[in-house]
Amino acid sequence: MDLDQELLRDAVTARDRVFETEHLADEARTEYHHAIRRLHAASGSMREIARQLGLSHQRVHQIVGEAGKGRASAAGAADPAPRIGALSDEVSRTLARAQENARGLIHNYVGTEHLLLGLLDDDEGITAQALARADADPEDARASVDQIIGTGQGEPPTGSLRFTARSDKVLQVARREADKDGSAQIHERHLLLGLLGEGRGVGAQVLNRLGVDCQTVRDLLDRPGGAD
Repeated sequence: MDLDQELLRDAVTARDRVFETEHLADEARTEYHHAIRRLHAASGSMREIARQLGLSHQRVHQIVGEAGKGRASAAGAADPAPRIGALSDEVSRTLARAQENARGLIHNYVGTEHLLLGLLDDDEGITAQALARADADPEDARASVDQIIGTGQGEPPTGSLRFTARSDKVLQVARREADKDGSAQIHERHLLLGLLGEGRGVGAQVLNRLGVDCQTVRDLLDRPGGAD
């Protein structure tokens, strides 16, 4: 039986609202933890921070202890992603393009949507070609990102941008995909599969809007000439 199209549109709209709310919640949580770390770095007592914010001392200690994860190795020279093993050269370039996309949209973070745009920017890359064969148009992807997230205000951020929790998850899934392939490095194919495998970020939401699913991508990437 065919689905009722009006009810389906309502379901899609509700789904998009859930994705957007989850994304905004991730960003708010990241900002909150960053503010707590800044309080502590300014000589604030963990116990006093906990008292003022209504948190347990143990929770503040945990948040402050996360500060070293994914920290930039030097000013302006980024290593903002989680420690997930070796990255191929093309993935390193993709992450750099993701940061540039985030700055261009005046976002002070690298979300899954920026990872997707970073992949699509390399129109000769294996993943961009696979998505093209799946009829996923880069301009449609950018329009979807703009519709869901929009553009920030003010001046573009400078320096290394932090990765969101969902982007971290994408890279962790990509690492598992690389392990399945017996690859010591994460390649573009693994990053794209990581976006789809994570499944809940804006990057996955945009791919779903474009009609792209994980199995289709695997089939396209595994075609002759489609593997790394």
